[in-house]
Amino acid sequence: MTQTAQAARPARPAILRRLHSALRDRMPDAWVVRRNYYHRFGFYPDLRRPRLLSEKINWLKLHGVTPLHVRCADKIAVRSWVADRVGEQYLVRAILITRDAAELRPDTIPDRQFVAKANNDTGSAILCHDRDRFDWADCRRRMQHAMEREFWRVQREMQYRDIPPGVIVEEMLHPDDPALGLTDFKLHCFHGEPAFVELQLRPQGGLFSALYTLDWQRFPHRLMAEASNSVEYPGEHPRPHRLDEMIALARRLSEPFPLCRVDLYETGSRLWFGELTFTPSAGLERFEPFDPPPGQDPAALDAHYASLLDMARTRSQLAALRAMPG
Repeated sequence: MTQTAQAARPARPAILRRLHSALRDRMPDAWVVRRNYYHRFGFYPDLRRPRLLSEKINWLKLHGVTPLHVRCADKIAVRSWVADRVGEQYLVRAILITRDAAELRPDTIPDRQFVAKANNDTGSAILCHDRDRFDWADCRRRMQHAMEREFWRVQREMQYRDIPPGVIVEEMLHPDDPALGLTDFKLHCFHGEPAFVELQLRPQGGLFSALYTLDWQRFPHRLMAEASNSVEYPGEHPRPHRLDEMIALARRLSEPFPLCRVDLYETGSRLWFGELTFTPSAGLERFEPFDPPPGQDPAALDAHYASLLDMARTRSQLAALRAMPG
């Protein structure tokens, strides 16, 4: 084999991935949603009469987007909405907001530590722990890619489609317990009412999760997604100091929406707003018992929690949101 052929071989998977993405992008939205669901669960979702919670979330991906969803999925535009609704004291300080990745430079970002992330996707955040050792060029490249990428096409999460791309640079939050890392409290809300808390902990080199009731009792099951690399937290996390305030905030922020996950942080005896998510894990997660009895339907818990999202009420709420003046 020639050196040229050897050098060319590693590029083939990347070419195949690009071809696959190009083909996927040309397919109808409902086809992609159904295909991705089948790939995760092994059967196709019923999107006409959804029965499972995961099916209902996938229905929302196709039919549940309104102008307010788009605004609140935008990590830049949501800030003014949160400030008006609950107060700007819950917002992490913004260092820079820009539509041009070239502005991500040492002279525009004076902080030694910060977090940069695109406003129109999830998972693109870049953490800078020391500006003197930070790769600024790589940050600009990655943020430019995130802005140009049509993230919504991957799972057809339509709330991301019409967001004007941009980058927000925020102050870095520091955990109260460095050993556990920054703790993320994700309050899952249905029709404006918080139902349970998904806890995520990020110790050095790890990601753990756990589910708790609103009075901080551990669930006997977990919520696992296809793309998640988290494992069940082996310990017991103490009740958050500001749990009641978290619940009140989540209730206020989720009130207009049929389904909304409100992400909050608690550091330094304060609560901080993270983001609003309208299709958690793109509808490709479900509740799974730790020790399922033999023969139990793996979708049983998914069907049980589906009652939290009433479809008739959902359609009514969506109609009301679409009727709101722009």
